Amino acid sequence: MPSFGTVIYTAVVLGFLGLLLPPPRPLPQFDQNEFFDKIQQVSGSQHRDGSDGDGGRPAAASSGQLTFANRPPASSIPSYTQVFNGTGSGSRDRDASIGGEGYLTYKLVGNETYNVDACLDVCDSLPSCVFVNLFYEYNNNLLDFVFSEKSNLKCVAYSTVHTAKDKTNFGGQQSVPLPADKTYVQHSTGYAKTALWDPPLPEGYELVFGPEEGYIGDDGWLSTVLLDTYDVATCAVECTNLAPSTSNGVCQFFNINQVSVAGTAATTSCLLYSIPKSKSDLSSSTKDNTTFSYSRGYRRITALPDGGFESYQSCDPSSSFPSPPTSFCFTYSTPTWSCQSSANGFDDCSIIHFSPYAHTGTTVSLLGSLTNTDNHFGTLSPSSPLNATTPGGVYHLGFWHYGAYSGPELQKDAFVDVLWNFQPTMTVVPGYTPWLYFWTTVEARGDDFLLLVGGKAPAWSFVDDIVLYQL
Repeated sequence: MPSFGTVIYTAVVLGFLGLLLPPPRPLPQFDQNEFFDKIQQVSGSQHRDGSDGDGGRPAAASSGQLTFANRPPASSIPSYTQVFNGTGSGSRDRDASIGGEGYLTYKLVGNETYNVDACLDVCDSLPSCVFVNLFYEYNNNLLDFVFSEKSNLKCVAYSTVHTAKDKTNFGGQQSVPLPADKTYVQHSTGYAKTALWDPPLPEGYELVFGPEEGYIGDDGWLSTVLLDTYDVATCAVECTNLAPSTSNGVCQFFNINQVSVAGTAATTSCLLYSIPKSKSDLSSSTKDNTTFSYSRGYRRITALPDGGFESYQSCDPSSSFPSPPTSFCFTYSTPTWSCQSSANGFDDCSIIHFSPYAHTGTTVSLLGSLTNTDNHFGTLSPSSPLNATTPGGVYHLGFWHYGAYSGPELQKDAFVDVLWNFQPTMTVVPGYTPWLYFWTTVEARGDDFLLLVGGKAPAWSFVDDIVLYQL
């Protein structure tokens, strides 16, 4: 049981902070209809150079828009990766070719050698091709006696990647009249475009999920770029280069996937978000025979640990009110963040677990006296120097701020000073404003110090989702 004093103290806090709740922040909404309309435009257009079919060039990606991009791939990786090997070409060796979806066509390539390069050239010549299956087929009448190539080395192209478990076609047909043997397959190998099958991790990002089926169409959407090719690095560049805004924030996450219409690969969608997402956010909603495959999600890596204070999740019975514990409690430190009051100040900085106050998640920091005891500023800082920064690296430092708690007149003196390595870097004087995003650029020296100083109760400043991204 909490002590009587704790109950009374927390009740006072609730009296100041529990009566008024900030309105929910409207997040940019994903426009599903526009998304599918643009996909249909691409799938039905011959203008795969990124134009809209009228000869005009669409604008570069910007917040809340769906656009095209025709940029050189940002990655430099091997074009193809071998997915599986064959069983050999000895007289007793037997194998199977792929049986599965996404079949495009097949070509016969010269069998003087096991001609992998010629087969990969076949795939390169087909816009929808992402995978080829190369194998010898014996005792096929058409291959041996009819077709002009006079080759039994078969290259089969697909619009989807297959694995060895899809080897199901063993032959067994009587193609050449008896007494000839039935058809059989030898040395069946598979090659996939590396960008789709095993893309390297883009610098500054971490893989959250994938590959999966579906796409993310959710709140916090900033922009969608339709790419000519599936290139994770290019999508990452789109996220990094998307200009931040006070209303929508900065790109923190992207979802890339291959889009197929009626079984044929049509485009690659690169969806940019201001909020990190997870596999659980994937949607299977679709229309117009559109499917989404090789869906991967990547989160931008921040050099700030727990910038949303979400490590503070449990309300201890001794610090919550009423009892048993509810969703409201507060602290002055977490394993990664520390709060300090001014000299002679009281509760001038706190970390509050209460989801209605948070920008995202359930926890937020408050600058200004929690109980309106004084009008002194508080200081919020990481509990230890930032050792994840690279000396000489340039970083985007940003955070969300809410300054509309007390009303226009009382809130007018709200401020937050940002100090980087104890040097003033930015001063935010938001006045009476809803959740807004503020940012600046800093240069790291290694083991850096960050301080957010502000709050002047009742001109409280709520601060949340602080990020530090290397540029």
